[in-house]
Parts: sequence; structure tokens; C-alpha cells
Amino acid sequence: MSNTATARISKDLREVNSIADLDTPPIPVADELDHAEALIVGPPDTPYEFGFLRFGESQYSTHSHRLPFANRHQSDLKFSNSYPNKPPKVMIETTDHGRVRLNPNLYAGGKVCLSILGTWTGESADEWRSTYSIHYILRAIQSLILTTKPYHNEPGYEENGSDCEKPEEIQAYSDKIKHESLRVCVCGVLEEVLSTNKSSIFGDIIKNHFLLYYHIYMKRAQEETSKDGEKFSMMAFEYPDNGCSGSYNYAGITTRLQEIKGKIESETQQWKENGHELTKAESGWKYYRLIEENDLMKKGTNTLEGTSAGPASDDNVYLWNATIFGPQDSLWEGGIYNVEIVFNDKDNPPRVKFLCDMWHPNITKDGYPFFAIPPNAKEPVMPILIALRKLLTNEPNSSSATWVNPTAAEQYFNKEEGPRQDYKRKVAQCVRRTMEM
Repeated sequence: MSNTATARISKDLREVNSIADLDTPPIPVADELDHAEALIVGPPDTPYEFGFLRFGESQYSTHSHRLPFANRHQSDLKFSNSYPNKPPKVMIETTDHGRVRLNPNLYAGGKVCLSILGTWTGESADEWRSTYSIHYILRAIQSLILTTKPYHNEPGYEENGSDCEKPEEIQAYSDKIKHESLRVCVCGVLEEVLSTNKSSIFGDIIKNHFLLYYHIYMKRAQEETSKDGEKFSMMAFEYPDNGCSGSYNYAGITTRLQEIKGKIESETQQWKENGHELTKAESGWKYYRLIEENDLMKKGTNTLEGTSAGPASDDNVYLWNATIFGPQDSLWEGGIYNVEIVFNDKDNPPRVKFLCDMWHPNITKDGYPFFAIPPNAKEPVMPILIALRKLLTNEPNSSSATWVNPTAAEQYFNKEEGPRQDYKRKVAQCVRRTMEM
């Protein structure tokens, strides 16, 4: 690969990996520069909501970059010597093994139709430019393809506009894509991740986000069970080998979601049990990092006001108990909030969970918090404590992608005083319960 291409790809990857916000979890980048993989989680309020679209096919290369992306599916980006003068080749992997076309512009065979990639005809203003980056490509996939009404991406609709408006057909297409997003992009992806023993950075991100969005998935599936047994409507632009055929089975999806959650929580329990043996072995970089941080906290040289933390027992440094004291002048003032942090010995994020009742837009009903930590954080625990305290100190995040308790979000962000007062009452109940424990 040319020096110019190598330098530019490195720059683009650094740009993507430097983004550390709630919509873009950090993921390390590998050493090879001819191939990249990305993950996009479906945007909220679309048929793809919180589905994991994966753009990347292992048969294309034995080496890959793993890079994050806001509102994350996983994608293969293959670079040539002419990059950035020519766009990379982008393929979608999440197709149920080539059986499902999830969008008029996302083919079952993996093709991604987008004018900036040269895979679709567009205006001259839509053509590839050397100033475009990996981040720009992923943003384009998210905003131009993963839309509220994917039927509108069909070329015939774009050409004829309102002349071919077919409300019932547009809704029927959105309905089946919503079903297939749950079946393929959530259940299928998670089952594949859980079926392999290989450590996967994307796999850990996906599992953690599944726990965050689980109740949203379940609510969506349970609301649609009346459709079960109905066959999907086929569209004029779909074909037997490049379409989305089948029938609704939300009851089956509900069962699969429950089984997936059970397996992930069993895995967390296994981490706790493994922690005893790993601590006894006294080896590994994670062990020494955890021991060092615990020592610094005991000495008082690494502390955070309003928090405390330490291993749950001397014989397991991989299981930590933390306490967040309700910040002064906040709705949470006066409460004492217990948190469990479970590590394993791999280079992946821990499982973090509040052990007390919480009512917050950015914390699930069963205690999983939605937060971000800096990409290059070296300490295992302190960045988590900082993030959790901020959750209770700052206003809840206004991005609907972070609303893992939608009911709490609807109350808090409501313009009417009644729902906002309901939110405050629910929080006050949580505060009182912590003082009674």
C-alpha cells in the first residue's frame, strides 16, 4: 500500500477512535491498514432501532481494524492504494447469511448502495471526494440509509416522489424491517457472539449494549405479537434472492431475547466465580492494575469525592463494590447508591450495575447505566466512578439513543408539569429506599 494511502487511513482511524461520547464507545485499532471493520447501532425511532448492523466479512481479509461509530450495524471497509482519491469498498455483513435485504440500499449479498461510494448513481455533488473520511462514510450510512421510512430509499420512489406515494406499502415495508432488525440484527447477532469462545471487542460492546436496550427490545416485540403468523408483504423492488421474505414471529423473538439475556447474565456470574482463581494466580496485567488502583484508593491518593470503592473481598479483586453518595443539590441528594463492577481478565469493558432501585432516563429499570469513559483511560475503576457520579449530578442526557428507561425519559423531558412531578416522586422513592436498606 502506498505511503499516501497508509498515512490517510491512519489519520481517519485515529479520528474515529478519538471520539468518546455516549453514542460512540471506544474500540482499539489493529495494526494492518488495508482493511477495517465498523459497527453501527441502528438509530432510535427507526425500524433499525438499536439493532447491531455489522459491516465486515472475514473472508475478505485475515486482518482488520475495529472501529466504533455513533448509533452503531458492523461494516467491512477495504482500502486500495488509491485511497483517499477513490472510496473504499464497503460491504454489509448482517444479512442472515445472505438471506435478508434490510433496505433497498443494503443488498442481501452485502452490497451497500451509496453515491459517495460509487455504487449508486447520484448528482455530481454526491460523488466521492478525497476530503471525505471513514467517519463521513459511516455517518452517511447512518443518516441516508438507516432512516425512519426505508421504503423511501427505493430508486423508483426517489424518481417519482409523491406521485408513487403508497402509505400502506411504505408502512408494510417498515413493519417487516422492524421485525427483521430484531430477529437478524439483535437476536441473530447476539446468538452468534455468544456461540463462540473467542474474545471479541465488538462482541463485548454488543453484549453490554444488549443489556442496556433489552427492555426496549422486549416492549417492541410484545407490542407486535398480534401480527404473528402473517406473511411479509413483498415489494416490487425485491427479488427471491435479494429481498425480505418470511412471516412475523414476535413470540419467538421474545423467547430468544429472554434466553440471550439469561446467557449474558450467566456469563457475568461466571466472571465473578473466575475472579477467585484469577486472584489466587496473581498474574496478568488486569490483576496488577486492579491491585494498584485498590492500594492507591486505600492510601487516599486516588479518590473521588462522593464515592467509595474496593474489591468485594480480599480473595477476588475482579469483583468490586462501589458506593455513590447522592450529590448535593440534586434530586438524588441524601441517597446511598450501591454499584457492582465485575471484571474479567481480558481487554474488554466490565459489567456495571446499580444494586438498588433507580429511576433515571440513562439507567435501565434493572440497574444498567448508560455512560462513556475516555478511550485511553488507564485506570479500571476511577473513570467508572466519575461517569456514575456525573449521571446523578448532571441533567440526564437528552439524546434518545441513551434513553434506556424510556418511561423515565418521557416524564423528565415532558413539557407538562404533571409528568415531571411524577419523575421527581419516583426519584424520591428511590432515595428513601436506599436510606432504609
